[in-house]
Amino acid sequence: MYGPALIVALSLPFLAMMSVGFVLPLSESVINSFRSDPEANRQFAEAYREILADELFRTVLIRTFTTAAVVSLISLVLAYPTAEFIASCSSRTRPFLLALVVVPLWSSVIARTYAWYGVFVRDGLVDRVADLFGYGPQQLLFSRLAVTLGMVQVMLPIMILPIYAAVIRYDERLSRASLSLGASRLRTLLLVKLPMLAPTIVAATAAIFIITLGFFITPAILGGPRTQLISNLIWQQIYQTFDLQRAQAMSVTLLGTTLLLLLFFGGLLLLTRRYLR
Repeated sequence: MYGPALIVALSLPFLAMMSVGFVLPLSESVINSFRSDPEANRQFAEAYREILADELFRTVLIRTFTTAAVVSLISLVLAYPTAEFIASCSSRTRPFLLALVVVPLWSSVIARTYAWYGVFVRDGLVDRVADLFGYGPQQLLFSRLAVTLGMVQVMLPIMILPIYAAVIRYDERLSRASLSLGASRLRTLLLVKLPMLAPTIVAATAAIFIITLGFFITPAILGGPRTQLISNLIWQQIYQTFDLQRAQAMSVTLLGTTLLLLLFFGGLLLLTRRYLR
């Protein structure tokens, strides 16, 4: 067993890194977002009133949350059958299939996003396949569909791995007992297996949802003005309009809504665990 002094000593480098690299910059942004502009002598809350009254900000914020929800749902629908399939394979095949899942994580998100750019660009793979069936150019680049597919491809391995870990730990004797008592396979899945996997599924979905809220590269490359997310709008405030206070207000608003969502997912996770007890 490690003593308290050793635990504190081992934790100090991590705490120092988090303080310097995360807590202090974030605290400064929150404080600065409430400061008034000395040139215009505005009140501290004016930036928040402006962004909340801005229809563009509200539209982009809603689009960001709906896109994150769609990406999380699609990732879950694709990840669970994939995890079940890998878990059902032999012990010799599993490492190869897991490698196929993990290898994309070793490549850059920019590289993977530009691969989708080549698929959706005019006269790209999608247009050529569409031409074979007589549908002509599809103009999928800079669309919401292109952004969603690109984000799902990036997030899918992160969803598959924890669900696979939960599936591999699941005691199949519970399912066999349910089937032996006359329950159908669908009923066994819905009432026996999925409730046992629910905490992991909720945690993985929450992680994907929160990460997706801050996506910047994929919507910047595959999307356009009508598909930009909140991170792209914040970038525009900093590097195009040079309104740092407005950008900080947007960032703090996104942070606050994200914290509320974390509380929601945390409560949902507690409910699933209490149900399993």
